[in-house]
Amino acid sequence: MGTFKAVVIEKGEGGQRVALKDFDESELMDGDVTVRVTHSTLNYKDGLALTGKAPVVRRWPMIPGIDFAGVVETSSHPDWKPGDAVVLNGWGTGETHLGAYAEKSRVRGDWLVPLPAALTPEQAMAVGTAGYTAMLAVLALERHGLTPESGPREERDRHRADAARRARHQGRAGFRGEAVTLQRQHRQHRGVAGGADRHRLLGGEGRRQGDQPVAPDPGFFRIGAE
Repeated sequence: MGTFKAVVIEKGEGGQRVALKDFDESELMDGDVTVRVTHSTLNYKDGLALTGKAPVVRRWPMIPGIDFAGVVETSSHPDWKPGDAVVLNGWGTGETHLGAYAEKSRVRGDWLVPLPAALTPEQAMAVGTAGYTAMLAVLALERHGLTPESGPREERDRHRADAARRARHQGRAGFRGEAVTLQRQHRQHRGVAGGADRHRLLGGEGRRQGDQPVAPDPGFFRIGAE
């Protein structure tokens, strides 16, 4: 085993420190698949972890990054073999499990999904966790028999950009959505009723509607994204 480059968050008496370091592969956490990471995404949660503005990180030291695309290097998991192109979203990476901002990651094979043949690793991470969540929401709507003709739906998230991105992805699937953010700082700073900043997205394009109450219009379908 050797070393590889990784963004490492450490915590000491003086607070949190973030640095690009040589990380020893022997210090990777338990898992049955080791992946050579090629691409990742900067999510809002990753920003909180890197800046220390919220208690996202639960163990130290931590490699942040909640999602990645990469290639399997070694595997004892029956579903994966060296050379397989894979994607990971979530599962506590970057929070409780060493994450994606590194040249390598060791994870449980059950957390991985195959990279879709129609996508490059770069495209998969351009879609990212927000787009993946939007896809799951659309699939859930369809499983329940809902169609774009059923009316608008609401997309909730603590962060405006993530909610808007998911609503845009759903707009491309034909659903009309409203993105609602639930941030305390927006309540305090903007004085928005209910603490929400609402963005209506029609036809996949975001258009600001101004500050409006959080109460949804009648007939909205909620898909929780928190």
